[in-house]
Amino acid sequence: GEASGEAGEVGELREALAAEQRRTRALAAELKKHRELLVKNSVEAEVEEECIINKLNKKLQQLVLEKERLALEVEREEELISNTLQKQLAQLRKDKVDLENQMEQEQECMVNKLQRQVAILEKQKEELATKRRDDAKRLVGFLEGCVTDCAAANAPISDAQIESYFDALTRLRGKLEGRLHALRSGLVATSPLSSRPPSSVLSSPLSSPTSSTM
Repeated sequence: GEASGEAGEVGELREALAAEQRRTRALAAELKKHRELLVKNSVEAEVEEECIINKLNKKLQQLVLEKERLALEVEREEELISNTLQKQLAQLRKDKVDLENQMEQEQECMVNKLQRQVAILEKQKEELATKRRDDAKRLVGFLEGCVTDCAAANAPISDAQIESYFDALTRLRGKLEGRLHALRSGLVATSPLSSRPPSSVLSSPLSSPTSSTM
C-alpha cells in the first residue's frame, strides 16, 4: 500500500512539474514577444525621431539661408538708395553752380548793355546839344543880319519882311523838330529796355510855346 501511495505522489509531482514547465514556456514566449515588440517600437521611435530631427535641421538651414539672402538684399537696396541720393545731391549742386554762373553771366551782359546804352545816350545828348547851339547861332546870325540890313537901309521893317522872317523861323523850327523826332525814334529803337530816354535829354526850347516868341 505504501508503494502505491508514493507512486501516486510522484505522478502528481510530475504532472505539476509538466504544468509548471508549460506555464514557464508560455511566459517565456510571451516575454520574448514583448521584448521583440519593445525593440520594434524603440527602432520605430528612433527612426521617427531621426526623421523629425532631419526635418528640423533642414528647416533651420532654409531659415538661415533665407536670412542671409534677405540681409544681402537689404544691403544692396541700401547701397542703391545711398548711391541714388548721392547722385541726386551731386546733380543738385551742379545745377546750383550752373544756375549761379548763368545768372552772373546774364547780369554781366545786362550791365554791359546798359553801360553801352548810357554811352550812346551821352553821345547823342552831346550831338543834340551841339546841333541846338549851331542852330541857335544860325538863327541869331540870321536875325542880326536882318536887323543890320534894315538899319543900313535906314528904313522901317515892312510887313512883308516880318512875314518873311516869320516863315524862315517856322521852317527852321520844323527842321529842328524833325531832327528831334528822328533822334527820339532812334533812341527808342536802340534801347535794350525799349524805354524812352529821359525828357531832360531830348527837351528842346523849340518844342515849347515860349520858343515861338523868338
